[in-house]
Amino acid sequence: MPIEPRATLRLALGLGVAAAIGWGRGGQFAYLLPMFALLFLAPGTPPPAVKQVAALVVIIAISCLWGLLMAPALSYAAPAGVMLILGGVAAAAYLSTRTPGLAVPLKLFIVGDTLIAIIAYQSQQLAIMVAVQLAVDIALAVAIAWGTIVFLPDKSTDRRPAQPSIPAPLDAGEAGWIALRSALVMGLPVVLALDNPGLFLMTLMNGAQLAQQSDASQVRQNGLMIVTSTAAGSAMAMSFWLVLGLWPALVLLAGGLALTALLLGPRLHGAGGSARAQAWWPPALSTMIIVLGSAVSDSADSDGIAMLMVRRISMMLTLTVAAAAMVNLLDQWRARMRPVRAALATHEDDNAF
Repeated sequence: MPIEPRATLRLALGLGVAAAIGWGRGGQFAYLLPMFALLFLAPGTPPPAVKQVAALVVIIAISCLWGLLMAPALSYAAPAGVMLILGGVAAAAYLSTRTPGLAVPLKLFIVGDTLIAIIAYQSQQLAIMVAVQLAVDIALAVAIAWGTIVFLPDKSTDRRPAQPSIPAPLDAGEAGWIALRSALVMGLPVVLALDNPGLFLMTLMNGAQLAQQSDASQVRQNGLMIVTSTAAGSAMAMSFWLVLGLWPALVLLAGGLALTALLLGPRLHGAGGSARAQAWWPPALSTMIIVLGSAVSDSADSDGIAMLMVRRISMMLTLTVAAAAMVNLLDQWRARMRPVRAALATHEDDNAF
């Protein structure tokens, strides 16, 4: 069912405003605000209410506090610190499958848990600043999303987009497997991110999304979707950077992002949109925002940004493919082990008699 075209206008306006505020404010993680704005605007549904925003901020605060507490462990016993971070990943993955209504906040918990811990390992002061920025940017992104609805309200005759259905909770065994898989898949990106957190942020998010996939029949399809959307987002970021090289200005950065959203909006909200497109384009846009934001941040301190972007994109794609392959291999191994476990259980039952 197509969504009213004003949803696309709201997406473009909201991303443009968020980009202008985020990059106008500056900082190494200025792209967090437009990324959160995309999270709330891309579905075309009303953004979270005040209570939901408060819950998001509380969960982010808890994840950031947990990440800050991990810094001493990473400094004095790095293997133990990594294990504790992955324990937080596993706990969030377990809870998100047992209580699907909290899936989005708990995915943000994984980002806060990993990112803040890794930044705190390098600089406690910077980690505190980023933790505060995460909470502020979530609240600001919601305010921008609500502001676009006030400025561009739906018409009373327009069809409203259906709210996404919440999947059924998984049993404890299945949820435990997904928790273990999440920790295993996130292990390599977390270790590599200790050296350069900004480089591996998108990989951490992709790993979290892949590892928490509960439907085994969709694992390969979703892995391919994330890999291809990451590649497309990287290509868009590189093209955008070449245009910015002709006129490096904030107005072009914000306006270009708004124009990109306006062009892609029909894929998300128009008659030609599909469930696959609605799942494929937001990660592509997120990748574009992160790669572009990292390049803008790097341009203040170094030259040769184009080559640095190529290396960053290559590493991101390599780790995304590795994460997708690992998820697929783990699920295949589990599927092969099920008959063995069933046979062993039957043998034990026979011996009991």
